Amino acid sequence: MELLLFAKRLLKLYRIYRKILPFPGFVGRIYKNLVHKFYRFARVAP
Repeated sequence: MELLLFAKRLLKLYRIYRKILPFPGFVGRIYKNLVHKFYRFARVAP
């Protein structure tokens, strides 16, 4: 459960940073992929 909250926080942070800093394309993509993988893992894990 805490993992899921943490993942949601990461997604929120990502959105905020995307607005503030223009990420270099590939860095943004890598970070987004990591966050989504983690989010999926957090939802699957009990």
